[in-house]
Amino acid sequence: MPLIIGALSLGIISVFSLQSSVGNRLGDSSDAQVISSKFESDVQSADAVTTQSSSSPQCDSGYGGTQLLGIQADEITTTGDPNAGSYLVDISYVEVNSNDGSSSGWSLVRLYCSGGNLTTPLVTTLAYDLPAAQAVPTVTCNTSNASCGDPSQGWISTTGVGHISLPITEPASKYSFTVTGSPANSTATSNQGSPVSASGGQACNLASPGTGPLAGQLCFVDFSQLTSGGYSDLLATEGGGCLEMAVSLGAQFNNDTLYFCLYQSSVSNFTPNPANNKTCTPAASIENPNGGVFVRPASLPTYNNAFLGNSNSSTAFYSGVVGDPALYMSDACMWQSTLTFKNISVVSSTGVPLTNWEIVSADAESTDNGEYIIWTTPVGTSLSVLPDNPLVPSPPDGNACGGGTTPSLGYQRDSANQIECIGAAGVGNKTGALMVEAVQPTSLTVVMQHYEAITFGLLLP
Repeated sequence: MPLIIGALSLGIISVFSLQSSVGNRLGDSSDAQVISSKFESDVQSADAVTTQSSSSPQCDSGYGGTQLLGIQADEITTTGDPNAGSYLVDISYVEVNSNDGSSSGWSLVRLYCSGGNLTTPLVTTLAYDLPAAQAVPTVTCNTSNASCGDPSQGWISTTGVGHISLPITEPASKYSFTVTGSPANSTATSNQGSPVSASGGQACNLASPGTGPLAGQLCFVDFSQLTSGGYSDLLATEGGGCLEMAVSLGAQFNNDTLYFCLYQSSVSNFTPNPANNKTCTPAASIENPNGGVFVRPASLPTYNNAFLGNSNSSTAFYSGVVGDPALYMSDACMWQSTLTFKNISVVSSTGVPLTNWEIVSADAESTDNGEYIIWTTPVGTSLSVLPDNPLVPSPPDGNACGGGTTPSLGYQRDSANQIECIGAAGVGNKTGALMVEAVQPTSLTVVMQHYEAITFGLLLP
């Protein structure tokens, strides 16, 4: 009997011990999910952050505990507003020692203040098992900005912040995890050709459902921000470097980000365009009065005979794309312009490089007699024509490229990594638009002759 009872007792004790261990593990893994659900969205919305424990203002500074991360969001920027420069949202991640069921005695609490009211926060406990001396989050600067400021000394702008990470090892089960977020407010900090690490406000937008066979997967980069301050940065790229751009893919694609660096150059062979009888001098360029040949952002369709973006009931083709998804040459002169998209990458919201994406560019105007568009990817990267239907591999180019040397194709393939659309006389209204694709290219160069436009975007799984 003593042997049997002893063995049973030992088994029961082992089960209870295992139950406690499993319970701690489940509770700690639940903490990780709860923290992640708040942390990523809070960091994404941040305009300014600090890891200074005594920073001010701290959301409800009388709550107590040690602030690990302070966040300010929704800055008031309205001209003339007496509160301009202040923030509508203040968030504090605070470590507290409390009797709230914490197995270690320490908890992670989120304090949320809105409307400038810093005294009555919304209090949410995110984790019930925090180490007694939890380290503050790690703030990592953009790759192109070696120093974005020291958050341990006070508030810094998220303009130069790539991502913020909070590693935690919970004592009860020794369960370790890291939550990471990237500020959406981050923008380019130089034009030296290195992609920034978060969205600069640009978007990648889909066409209206049903207007194209890939309307739910093909997103077009919106270049509308280049119509203001960003456009002067693009003009400057002719002298060297490139304009860094970061494009949010939105919640539908897990808030991933497309990065690339845009460079444009031109050949100043100004030849009068008899169709509009305009004076052709560098100073006559519509977009650049200081001289030079450049493109401008434009909406779709770029003009009434363009096939891409048309919304006619019988021929609608990727219509309804909001913003300015086209880069359009001026009609003043017949010239040649070159756009280069460099350092192309797609990164998750946690900073992880992604695969299984394709770059897509399309003829966004009408390639007529004397005009052409040439797309080129790096040697070793195959460039293909995007099919109209993945199940029926026929391109949707119609008569878009009537001057190609391969009539059966319509377009002209110069090499495995180069495709050309050449215009021809007497073709009439276009019945299609050439669209090209490449799997994860590091760069894409587009040469346009005379009065052309192109789009640039992603085909996503």
